Amino acid sequence: MLKKVTLVLLLLLLCACRPSVVENSNGDNFNILSIDQSASLSLLCFKEDEHNIEITSDVNTLSEAFDKDDKDIIIAPVNIGVKKCLENDNYKLLAILAHSHYYICSTDEAFNKGDVGVYGEKTVLGGVLNALSANLSKYNFIYYDSVQALKDDLNNGVINSAVLSEIDYNDFNNYQDLKFYKIEEIDNVYQKEYSYSDFPTYGLFVRDDVLKNRQNDLSNFIRIVRTSINSYKNDKTTFNKVLENADLERLGFNNPSLISESYNYCGICFEYAIDEYDSLKTLLSCMDIELSEKVIVQ
Repeated sequence: MLKKVTLVLLLLLLCACRPSVVENSNGDNFNILSIDQSASLSLLCFKEDEHNIEITSDVNTLSEAFDKDDKDIIIAPVNIGVKKCLENDNYKLLAILAHSHYYICSTDEAFNKGDVGVYGEKTVLGGVLNALSANLSKYNFIYYDSVQALKDDLNNGVINSAVLSEIDYNDFNNYQDLKFYKIEEIDNVYQKEYSYSDFPTYGLFVRDDVLKNRQNDLSNFIRIVRTSINSYKNDKTTFNKVLENADLERLGFNNPSLISESYNYCGICFEYAIDEYDSLKTLLSCMDIELSEKVIVQ
């Protein structure tokens, strides 16, 4: 009799722990849209059949996704995502996935002023460079529509200086014919002006109904992402094995060695947005975006 009572209580407990809605067309999977660059590497832990992952380099596609409301999760530059959340109130910022590091780089070691190519005018990088324009007035930033267009001009000698992420810097210096020098670190200029040593660049935005109705699925997703990021940073052997079997092209990359060399230095992280509120508010205010707690998962 006691065994039967115990079993009934266990079943009731399990039912109580289930979220109110778990049925969806993809089972436990999420429909995810992510910007390429370092942020997409936060999804490296998932196999091809685990989630429906779409990668884009087009910030307009990301912005439109917040309006279409058909993605469960959107990984986007925080300025774009927060602005859309303030407008539509249908997604919330759950976490910061990267504090990307950028450098003014040149093939000329003595470079100290002149034209500098940049990709990402509408992203956090573009906003920060604009906010720091007085501090960086010796540089003339020329914006490109795509990373590839910028790389083509660098490779063809049309321009010899650019703002590069850690991954792009390593890509040029280790896997292409050009040799770049780090002239100035954007983080250092930002710190002098705003007191923070770096700035959040990419965020994990979750649709409201997912936050309300798929809490167990979301908790499991978060656990896997956080655990994997920590594991990859601390266990290089395991990480390299993961890279050997990973479909990197799905995430916008094609060179496992480049990712292995760069992962620990490109600011990939999982930090709850509420814990980053002050630094996020400072960053967005320099882009004339007023952060509100209503767009942050509490």
